[in-house]
Amino acid sequence: ATLGLASARTPAARAALLRALDAQHDAVLQAAAMLALAPGNAPLRLHVATAMEKAGHHAGALPHYDQLAGDAAHGVDALLGASRCALALNDADGAFERVSRLLTRVPDHALGLLLRARVREKRREHREAKADYERAVSLDAALADTNFWDALLPQARAEEGATAKEGEEKSADEAVTFADAAASYERA
Repeated sequence: ATLGLASARTPAARAALLRALDAQHDAVLQAAAMLALAPGNAPLRLHVATAMEKAGHHAGALPHYDQLAGDAAHGVDALLGASRCALALNDADGAFERVSRLLTRVPDHALGLLLRARVREKRREHREAKADYERAVSLDAALADTNFWDALLPQARAEEGATAKEGEEKSADEAVTFADAAASYERA
């Protein structure tokens, strides 16, 4: 909302943006008030959580999403939303736990895989993030994000290179150990 306000160049544009933000805030409040009257209404709870998330109220949306996580009809959407909110709140571990539960239920959920790639990138698990990203894009090419890929790829390659180098060093150490053992055997 702040970026939008800064980008509104004229007083009229700023006023229009503020009216839109007020209307969005009012809609969230109205939906939350309706939910208070019907707390067991899962579709309404999902609507409230989604509206709160879109309005940038991630901390407010998260408990609504979490409450729906086990719901048969809305659980997948709720876990996806909860993961996004947790990530927005810089809770990468919470986001990872939720998106992993989602992917346990629906292993080929392309948006879930893309979100897990973003979470893994935050957790500096670059190789795993790259694998999740590639799988998500293979399921839905429209999810391709060149900015994310361009940022992720060098880190994943560096991580793969470090692992390969460690493997080479370990192989060299094993070769020395084998050579030492062979020499000891010949001496004996």
